[in-house]
Amino acid sequence: MAKISFKAPYSLSLEEIKEKVERGAQKFGGNVEWKNGNECHFSGEYKGFSGSGVFTVRDKEVDVVLNVPLAAKPFQGKIKEKVIEELNKP
Repeated sequence: MAKISFKAPYSLSLEEIKEKVERGAQKFGGNVEWKNGNECHFSGEYKGFSGSGVFTVRDKEVDVVLNVPLAAKPFQGKIKEKVIEELNKP
C-alpha cells in the first residue's frame, strides 16, 4: 500500500462538507465511521482496488490521508484533483 496525503480546501458549510465527505467515503462500499466528531475513517473497495483512509474536517479545509494500492501512487495528482473537485461541487 502507498500513502497519499494532502489538504483539500472547501467553501461549503461544515454540515455540507461532512455530508460530502461521508458520501465520498461510502463510494468505497465498505466501512465508514466518524471518530472525534470530525474524522471520517473508511475502508473498502473501489473499482476493484482496496483502500482506506481518513478525512479530517477542519475549518475551511479537509486533511486527506489515503492508503491506496502501490499501482495507484503515480495517479496521486489526479486523485487529489478529483477529491478537491468533488468536495467543492455545490
